[in-house]
Amino acid sequence: MVGLKKASTENNLYIASVFHNVLATYYLNRAGSTSPYQLKRLEGRVLYIDTNVLYALRVEASYYHELVQYLLRSLRRLGVIIKVFPFTVEEYEASLEAVTHQFQGNKPSPQLIRWNPWLFQEFMLRPGRYMNSISVCRQVHRTNKDSTTCAPEEYDEVDAKLAEDGLNLERDFVALSNDEVGELWSVYSHKMPSNSWSLDEYWEFLYRVAAVPLAKQRHDVQALVNVGQKVQREAADELGPHTLFLTLDRNRLLRLRKVHRYIAGAEQLLEFFMPYFFLSDIPVTEAENFPNELLAARLGTLLVKRPPRIAEVAEAYVKDSQVFDEAGGGPRVSEIETVATAMNDLRFSAIATAARTLPKEQAEGVRVQFGETLEKIKNEEIRSFYERASDQLELEGLKQQLAEVQQRDKTHHAEAQKLRRTIKYWKSQAKLHKGES
Repeated sequence: MVGLKKASTENNLYIASVFHNVLATYYLNRAGSTSPYQLKRLEGRVLYIDTNVLYALRVEASYYHELVQYLLRSLRRLGVIIKVFPFTVEEYEASLEAVTHQFQGNKPSPQLIRWNPWLFQEFMLRPGRYMNSISVCRQVHRTNKDSTTCAPEEYDEVDAKLAEDGLNLERDFVALSNDEVGELWSVYSHKMPSNSWSLDEYWEFLYRVAAVPLAKQRHDVQALVNVGQKVQREAADELGPHTLFLTLDRNRLLRLRKVHRYIAGAEQLLEFFMPYFFLSDIPVTEAENFPNELLAARLGTLLVKRPPRIAEVAEAYVKDSQVFDEAGGGPRVSEIETVATAMNDLRFSAIATAARTLPKEQAEGVRVQFGETLEKIKNEEIRSFYERASDQLELEGLKQQLAEVQQRDKTHHAEAQKLRRTIKYWKSQAKLHKGES
């Protein structure tokens, strides 16, 4: 997938030709007379985006960045208006601020390595771009340079910043009290579980949802209430609601699609609007870019841009082993799973425990050396794996060659036997004719 994504980012002609010759046939064979009418119906529709969508759009390291960027750009070309609520901007700014608070000097905390948010990945991927400062990285991606709030007097400044990404700040919204938020959150929560779950799964999910911080509850409830009110103002047509809400929250909000039609995920929205992209002139004017961008966007959602390095995880574990327990929460990637499992080995646990008893200066050196040693061991294991794989491939190749030689020998032997029988037959025929004569 990494190789295919790299090829697609270089506008690969083979990908474009396969796309146009196979996939596009279905759309391009449709009657062209309906195109203007269908495209006209999309103009003026409004799409509100969740905080995670704004985050993915502005932070390049997000594995949804390509998909969200491509989707929103294509929708704008169709005349769809994309808006952001002020409370969404505030939650976005708070999420950026939370990353900077997890840096201890110039070192990320164990919690941050365990969390591995997109802004942290962006900073670690391109530290030189941000002058080796996480604060500079945060400042580059902010929408409000002065504060984490989005007050009415700041609307114009924030709106101008959002316009750089083709977004508009929605200034017409209602704010809810804490009591209203709590009551509606409970209502929404009971609509999220799947009907296929067992009773234990149902109650476990409700327990997790109830533990969501109030600030997160307030944002999600206010977003759903405000978008819902705007949906009701204009009746839906055969293409669906005139107002939509785009989110990447698979754990909660996307579970409400079954009861609220205006909620959509990025992949779902892309599939819905794909026929209308073909009805426009995009496939013709961007014959090479269109297929490659589409493929790169979908592959991007499957690839973590920058998983934590083994050395970082090991060093963080020595600082605080409890961070990597199952109860620690947050996303878990394979690298963290592997190292956390290895750390349970008595040898590593003993080293980690001993390092915590050392003075601060000595413990810092031990942590770094410990992480680098594990990284070296891991790299040696990878090299050994590929060497073994290479040997195995060579052995398989030799076996194949031997089988081919043996098969040729069998074929030659059979042909020789057939030739001997033929010669014997003609010799007997020659004797028979000689006797008759």
